[in-house]
Amino acid sequence: MPRNDVPGGECRRAPLVIQICATAPVSLMSDVYSWYPWFTGDWQSSGTARAMSLEERGLYRELLDQQWNLGSLPIDEAQLRRLAGASEKEWKRSWPAVREKFVRRGERWVNERMEQIRVEQMARAARRSAHASHAAHARFQKDARRQAPGSAPPRTADGEHETPATPALPIVRPDKR
Repeated sequence: MPRNDVPGGECRRAPLVIQICATAPVSLMSDVYSWYPWFTGDWQSSGTARAMSLEERGLYRELLDQQWNLGSLPIDEAQLRRLAGASEKEWKRSWPAVREKFVRRGERWVNERMEQIRVEQMARAARRSAHASHAAHARFQKDARRQAPGSAPPRTADGEHETPATPALPIVRPDKR
């Protein structure tokens, strides 16, 4: 679905009604998702990693990290080179091979696998948040029932009323000399 505020911006719906945009602002992505899963076995056994030089792999990883933080990458090569921290010589040698791993969406570059991981992470975070909210609500309801005026103290499994535990006092022994 095209975004009105970003020329050529594209968004898609993810599970749990989370909207992901390739042109999302930095603050949206970096505040919540400061890490992403990196599957070393997949990377080391992939044809992508095997076909690239060390310099190309380094540039690729830098750009993937920047995409994770920024949501997408600028089209402007000078900006992209600065984001990656590459010299002009390194850039000229490595960018042609790395560029193949990114697709253009509007005025931004994205790696589609990284976006798939982002969707999965956002869905996982939403599930965890919903679970935590449900658990907190249940705990609050349980505490409210216990503290309601006029309510009987909770019963144990054998039907006896629970009595609050009295905190143990420390045992103080005289110093033996």
